[in-house]
Amino acid sequence: MKGPERVDVLVAGAGVMGSAVALELAQRNRRVTVLERSPEGVRAGASGGRSRVLRFSYEDPAYIDLARSSWRAWGELERQASKPLLERRGSIEFGGFVRRLARIWDAVGVSLERVTPRRAWELYSLRIPTTAVYVSDAGVLVPDAVVETQVELARRHGASFVFGDGLATVSDWRRSPVSVTSCAGRKYVADVVVMATGRWLRGMCARLGIRLPLFFKAERLAYLSGSFARAPVVIDWRESGRYFVPMNGGRIAKTAVESVEVRTVALADGPASPVMIRRALRWTRELTGQRIGIRSWEKCITTHAHGRDFILDRIGNLGLMSACSGHGFKFAPILARIMADMVEGRRLALARPILARWSLAAHSV
Repeated sequence: MKGPERVDVLVAGAGVMGSAVALELAQRNRRVTVLERSPEGVRAGASGGRSRVLRFSYEDPAYIDLARSSWRAWGELERQASKPLLERRGSIEFGGFVRRLARIWDAVGVSLERVTPRRAWELYSLRIPTTAVYVSDAGVLVPDAVVETQVELARRHGASFVFGDGLATVSDWRRSPVSVTSCAGRKYVADVVVMATGRWLRGMCARLGIRLPLFFKAERLAYLSGSFARAPVVIDWRESGRYFVPMNGGRIAKTAVESVEVRTVALADGPASPVMIRRALRWTRELTGQRIGIRSWEKCITTHAHGRDFILDRIGNLGLMSACSGHGFKFAPILARIMADMVEGRRLALARPILARWSLAAHSV
């Protein structure tokens, strides 16, 4: 009878975080197997969709530093894959909050430009009500292309992916090695198990006796038809950060119509409020000066820890990657490096002060 497969690291979840850490570990010559409950090419979690924005809109210098590192890391990944993954469009932000952001960005050396309403129309065909801040180092990532690329590169470096078969049971993760059984009955023995299962992480950890204080948000997104070739990403802080994201060369754009907190994923179904639809359309039409119509809809469910921080930690021989809170996608290459350092027991990751805020202990208070 064939015994369990021996690996250095077993990763649960092949979304953006799972595939990123698999790639990072495979590049470090670790034997890696990834279990993913969905078939290959199917994005059942928050790693799917048409776009994720990479921008610097943080008051916390630690996150600004992470965004800068991520900007460089995506460029490195594009060169490694020989394909574009980031549509570099820049971002323009306005409203009361952005004045405070601009002062912080100036202090930490983020390159920015102040743009008047007249100049915004001349440059970007946008109608803004007040002087805004433009940052050139911002853009739009295509999630499906990112995940597919990370999986492809990880395979080139020797990682194994098992799609359509998720993680079922984990033995005592306090001891090494850890025994794992998949839903299909495959058995593995690993030095470390990394859990990167998105909104399924809370329930999976609960079965292991680990309480994760996570909740969900359901965002209903509208894709708009129009001509937005010159437009950057737009953030209106008068409207609690309402955004406008051009993509596909400016042929379509995305905006959030409604975002609601839900206790369980099952409560995230249902149509957007007609009032919120009208408000979103009115805002985008005023911004662009175009008679914009809704082309299609999308629902995105994101997993959040309290505050805007993540949960990124190693406890025993279990790595936890709930790198989410609605803004984690852009940081995937950097968070993968940190988790890989944790897996290998390196001190490099521990040198980042922000890790104390990402620890499980910090979220268990």
